[in-house]
Amino acid sequence: MRFFNASSSSGLVTPSSEREARVHSSKVSGVRTETPPIDSTAPRTATPSSSSIRAASVPATVRGAVVRALERCAAAGFDFSACERAGVKQNAARDAWRLAGRLAAGASPGGGRALALASKCFLRAFPDRVGALFSAGKGRYQLPGDRRAQLSPYSAAAGAPLVCAGEALESLKKGGADITLSFAAEIKEEWLAEAFPGDMQTVSRPALDEVMRTPVTETLTLYRGVTVRREVSAARPAKASSELIAEEFISGNEKLQKWDEEVEDWLARVDFLARACPDLGLEPLSPEDRNLIIADICSGARSVAEARARPVLPALQDWYGWEKARLLDRHAPARLEMPGGRRAKIRYPKNGEPFLEAKIQDLFTLTETPRVAAGRVPLVVHILAPSMRPVQVTKDLKSFWADSYPKLKPALARRYPRHKWL
Repeated sequence: MRFFNASSSSGLVTPSSEREARVHSSKVSGVRTETPPIDSTAPRTATPSSSSIRAASVPATVRGAVVRALERCAAAGFDFSACERAGVKQNAARDAWRLAGRLAAGASPGGGRALALASKCFLRAFPDRVGALFSAGKGRYQLPGDRRAQLSPYSAAAGAPLVCAGEALESLKKGGADITLSFAAEIKEEWLAEAFPGDMQTVSRPALDEVMRTPVTETLTLYRGVTVRREVSAARPAKASSELIAEEFISGNEKLQKWDEEVEDWLARVDFLARACPDLGLEPLSPEDRNLIIADICSGARSVAEARARPVLPALQDWYGWEKARLLDRHAPARLEMPGGRRAKIRYPKNGEPFLEAKIQDLFTLTETPRVAAGRVPLVVHILAPSMRPVQVTKDLKSFWADSYPKLKPALARRYPRHKWL
């Protein structure tokens, strides 16, 4: 569609010639007529003012097309090519846009009584295109039906917390469908309550403060599922607050500081003994058990930070009970006391054999392979040189002393002459 001003060559859209401006386009009927030149000497009859004729003769669809063309040019920064594609003059479009901005700036937020009334009518016409701002930097709005949309930064309503859009265009993009809003007007929450009281809802629920991570009470005012207002108040310590804090750790958003290597080693011992001695009644910690233990740890906490620093191992031991914890220490010990007094750490790899590492000098008087799990499982012994380098790996210390050690001793004694060798 092309628009032009026949009276001035500096109008918003340029005609190809003055003659073209006087051509009456009756192409639909196949008839083309030309308006004859005006005789300035002929007597004139009284006619309405030219401004009233122009206002009455411009249909609403034409005015809407002009506005859309200006919005497209503004969105492109009034680039010459963009203005040319829209069929408007670059300078004239920029001047028209600035003039509209100055006129809009003269009105108070809400646009005065007339503009407020027009916005209310707009709201009643498009109740499903109400948007609540959730990302000011990107101009993103939440719409009813769990939809999200983009409002042009050049829109007169850009940045408003609540808008109603006259047009919502859906387009396909790389990440999926996206919605672009246009012809938007700023609206107010009270207008929604006045026009659509049945679509309004108030919900109070426990939540966590986004900065302090402390329990709060969140009160949401919703319009068709869209949050139009959010109020936060301090929450009293309650079970619901503790559950919110616990959920942060259960979901993995936060981590308990004391859920460390010692705790993981303890659980590995439980897993091993449950496999090796099922008759003892120990069971590995299930995901459900883990969540319940975390909830116990967070019980009564006033903030995420407080819960984060709480001890974990005592909670695990309480969960399994004193008797099973005693069985674990007896049949799957964390360390083994060596003849020389040192305590070697026993490792229990998942789905693997338990093992320990020890210097050969610490094993001189240990002739039998140590066993765990009520004597059912021999330990894999990693025998180390004085430099902590592995010499041999065995589950049969008796055979090592009888067969392998006599062969290894001469080389070890030469390499480490300051150490004792039997």
